[in-house]
Amino acid sequence: MLRSDWISIFSKTSEDRLKNTLDHINFKESYDVLFGPDIGSIMIQGRAGGSGDKFNLGEATLTKCIVQFQGKTGYSYHLGRNLIKSEYGAVLDALMQIESYHSQLLIYVKEFQEEIQKEKNKIITDSSESKVDFFTMVRGD
Repeated sequence: MLRSDWISIFSKTSEDRLKNTLDHINFKESYDVLFGPDIGSIMIQGRAGGSGDKFNLGEATLTKCIVQFQGKTGYSYHLGRNLIKSEYGAVLDALMQIESYHSQLLIYVKEFQEEIQKEKNKIITDSSESKVDFFTMVRGD
C-alpha cells in the first residue's frame, strides 16, 4: 500500500475511529506539531460531461496538519473543519512510516478501506434506484 493511499483513507475516516486506533495501539508519546492544524479553502474543479473542459465548481473547506515523530513527518488533510481529526491523521501517517508501528496499523487501515468502499457502494446502489433514463422520441412524418 502506498503512502498516498493511507493518507487518503485517514482523510475519509471519522475522528472517533482515528482516536480509537491510537488508543488501541497505546500511543501516548509526544510529537512535534510543525504546522496547524489549520483551516483553509481550496477550489474544486469539475469537467463538463465528466471528461470535457475543466471549470471551477466552487470552494471547499480543507483542514491540514503536519507533525513530526521520531524523525518521520506525518501529513494530514481532509475536507471540513475538524482540527482534531487532522492532527490524528497526521500522527497516524508518521507512525505508518515507522516499521514497528506499520504492520500493526496496516490492519486498521485495511479495515477503514473496506468501510469506505462499503459506504461508496451503498451510495451507488441508493442513487441507481432513482436513476432516470431520458430518451427522445421522433415524431412520425
